[in-house]
Amino acid sequence: MNIKYVMYAVEINKCGSINKAAQNLYMSQSHLSECIKKLEEEIGYKIFQRTNIGVVPTAYGKEFFKSASPLLAEAEKIMNIPLLLSRHDDLSLCCTYSAFLMQSFINFINQDSYRTQNAMRETGLLDVARHVIEKSHRIAIFYCFRSYIAELWQYFDRYNLNPVLLKRDIPIYAVVSQKHPLAKMNSIYAEQLREHKLVVFGGSPPGYWSESLGFPQPYHPLIVFDRGGLYDTLLTGKYVTVMLGELSNELIRPDFVRIPFAGLDNKMDLFYLTESGYRLNTKEECFFEFLKERVALLMKQSV
Repeated sequence: MNIKYVMYAVEINKCGSINKAAQNLYMSQSHLSECIKKLEEEIGYKIFQRTNIGVVPTAYGKEFFKSASPLLAEAEKIMNIPLLLSRHDDLSLCCTYSAFLMQSFINFINQDSYRTQNAMRETGLLDVARHVIEKSHRIAIFYCFRSYIAELWQYFDRYNLNPVLLKRDIPIYAVVSQKHPLAKMNSIYAEQLREHKLVVFGGSPPGYWSESLGFPQPYHPLIVFDRGGLYDTLLTGKYVTVMLGELSNELIRPDFVRIPFAGLDNKMDLFYLTESGYRLNTKEECFFEFLKERVALLMKQSV
């Protein structure tokens, strides 16, 4: 039995709605319905029935949910056996390319009194998940356009990964050099970027950036694989990129200009990712509390 499907069923039962549960689980309603169908086929009976106000458990379903909660609790204990037998007191992180995330990591480590080996790797969106799957890093931190979340969650589900929301609606900006034609604009619509060369970080699914920004397909931005390459490309004055609202205060560069988007409905959210059942150690918990505080300050400064 797929434990994740049981967890999905519990969420539907709590919400009384497949649509609402799908939103909470960051997946499409059709994918969630297919998961429940597979679960019902495996156990041999229906656990939900549709009504005018949503879905409710069947008689079999009511008995199912009496067993589901302790089943999930025991499954979590099983998943945590490696953690119980190991004593990690370090940080083993990877993240999508971000000056803000890297600076947050450095600032946290600088105030850390523990003498441990800590690691933070910057890489692409798909690569952060691969590092968790291959156990080269325990936790990934990533930001993602909301329009792509349902597809990405199916990928996580396939590899038994658990994404946890850190913050919704991270501000997004177009970033150019001072000598770019857009540098004097106070705000910009996504469609205006189509008239200019776009440079983005690699390691994302094909079409991720252009589709998320509503560009006509096919569209081929310039791909780079480190922040140094991105900055060098922007300094030519011929390219524009899209970033979180992170180029502020100590991270601002005098040769760059950030331009807020107008009318962009497709927001970005920030998450961390672990194997399902993984429990954060004390240092990891402290780091994410520290990161949340920095994100809250960033959001306040961006208003």
